[in-house]
Amino acid sequence: MYIGIETTAIAIPPAYQITSASDSTSKSLMVSITLPSNHHLFNKPSCPSTAWSTKLKKKKIHEFSPKVQPGPTISIPDSPMEIFHLFYSSDILDNIAQETMTYVKQQMSPENFLKFEPITKTDLEAFFGFSILMGINPLPSIHMYWERNS
Repeated sequence: MYIGIETTAIAIPPAYQITSASDSTSKSLMVSITLPSNHHLFNKPSCPSTAWSTKLKKKKIHEFSPKVQPGPTISIPDSPMEIFHLFYSSDILDNIAQETMTYVKQQMSPENFLKFEPITKTDLEAFFGFSILMGINPLPSIHMYWERNS
């Protein structure tokens, strides 16, 4: 006998006992299958940790004790420059300077490039630091950052 469930057909051996009931209003069919007592589902060896039971057993919950305490695993930098270098390492600044010089060389004429002073890591640190400062302390106009009066 075959039973179709949506698009799936299930083969049921004739030895199993099948009971069905239909509901004429909802056009549904309820099928109950009784498996024989020697079916492989009933005869699986049970492991004590996975055996089903109706009795509840107390489980001991061990106290959580991490090997490393939660929180930051890096030391907190002492200066703003050390914080900056957490994001922009020396290698990254070298790469930015090198690529900037490559771009400048591509855009300038050879005579003007010879007059151009190379960009260094110190220049980039000053530029990024000033850009961050301008974001922290916005002024109404850019020229106000260069004024000498406070």
